Order: sequence, then C-alpha cells, then structure tokens
Amino acid sequence: MPYDMIDQRQPLEPKTMVIGPDDLRYEIDECVARGAACLTYLAHCTDRAQYVLLKEVYPVEPGILVKRDR
Repeated sequence: MPYDMIDQRQPLEPKTMVIGPDDLRYEIDECVARGAACLTYLAHCTDRAQYVLLKEVYPVEPGILVKRDR
C-alpha cells in the first residue's frame, strides 16, 4: 500500500524571535524557501547589524506518513 506525505508544517511568522546556539537573538523577516527537508528564513540579528539565513530542519521521523488503500 502506498504512503502519502502530508505536510502540515507552518513557517514561523515574521517578527518571531529565535535564540541561536551562539546565544544571539534573531528576528524572522520572512520564509524564503521550503523544501523536502527544511524551511529557510531570512532573519536579522538584533544583537549585531547583520542578516542571516536560518534553516529549520525537519525531523527524520516526523510521523506525517498516511497509509492509503489503493
């Protein structure tokens, strides 16, 4: 039986604050790309004057497969 992927992941809203592994704060400006493995955002660091691209990587087993009878 085939499996269909259901993608219900929603991108982060603009102005969402994210704290990076470097303890710096980043504000999401927009979601610029969406792929099979991640979302990519344009964000700016509020602690420094620089723009960055942040990737939100999907889990390996997100539990979003649906078994369909065909």
